[in-house]
Formats: sequence, structure tokens, C-alpha cells
Amino acid sequence: MNTKKPAIKKVKEAITLSQGRVAEAARRLGVSHQSLYNWLNEDRDLREHLSDIREYELDKAESKLSEAVDRGDAWAIKFMLTCLGKSRGWRYNDIKMDPLEKVFAMMPKGMAEELKRLMREELYGEQPEKETGQHG
Repeated sequence: MNTKKPAIKKVKEAITLSQGRVAEAARRLGVSHQSLYNWLNEDRDLREHLSDIREYELDKAESKLSEAVDRGDAWAIKFMLTCLGKSRGWRYNDIKMDPLEKVFAMMPKGMAEELKRLMREELYGEQPEKETGQHG
């Protein structure tokens, strides 16, 4: 493997393209991950770039989690309450999840919604809402 340090611009580009994953960035540069870690330890600008990229990726993940909470995904609500709600006293074991919701949480969203719809029709005789938004 190459141990010669490429231009800072190239290293930053590899870090960005790898979404802050050091081992992948090192592979892109053709160097060992230890070489890249050494360069990060030596160069404040590179460390700050890595930190910025990781913050960006964390923001993306939080956005996706928020979208899942907005959709009412039980797994996301439970995760958010147990992680972000700790300061308000939420604990993992305090939040009960219906066993069926656990199954739905593991399914692709569209499949889970269709199965829920079919179950409501079968169990409760519910019909889908009309496209006009009026209830029948």
C-alpha cells in the first residue's frame, strides 16, 4: 500500500465520498486506514473536515428518524423516546410495543400499511376512505 500522503484536497474528497467512514476513505486513497488515522492526528484541518462530514451524516439520519416518527412508525417512536427522552424519564422497558407492531416494524412500509388495511377490513369491516376525503 502507498504511504505517501496525497494532497489535502484529495484526502478531503475521499472522506466526503466515503461519508466519513475512515476505512473506506483509506481504500479510495489506496492507503492503510492507519495511515489515514495518522494524517488525521497530524492535521487539524483534516480532523475538522471529518467531523463536519460526520455531523452532516448524523443530521441526515436524524431527519430520517423524524420522518419515521411523523409516519407513526412504532419502532421510531420508541427509539426516539428512549434515546432523546431520557432527560424526561423515558426508559426502554417503560414503552410497551404491541407484538403485531413489532412485526409491522420489520416489514417494508408499503407492505405493512397494506396488511394493516386488509386486517381492518376483515376484522372491523372498515372500508378505505373515499378520495374526496369524506368518510363513508
